[in-house]
Amino acid sequence: SWSILWERLWPALASIAIAAMLGIAKILENALEGRKFIVGDSFTGADVLVASALGWMGFIGMLEQHPKLAAYLKQMQARPAYQRAHAD
Repeated sequence: SWSILWERLWPALASIAIAAMLGIAKILENALEGRKFIVGDSFTGADVLVASALGWMGFIGMLEQHPKLAAYLKQMQARPAYQRAHAD
């Protein structure tokens, strides 16, 4: 059945996904070197997309090894529009 197959595949798939995410984290760290935003000198949609992905990475504990990305995410989460969108 599908659930048995999934249980057997999950560890391998999770390992591949984690390795890919760690590679992407390194690329993002390099892209942010000396910069405040991902693209150019101002906030863009790219920052929204990257912050969203980093939020998930933080949720599963993957940003602990990437303090630059954690700081970038904190900066994005401090924006007024983010605060309004996540208000209770």
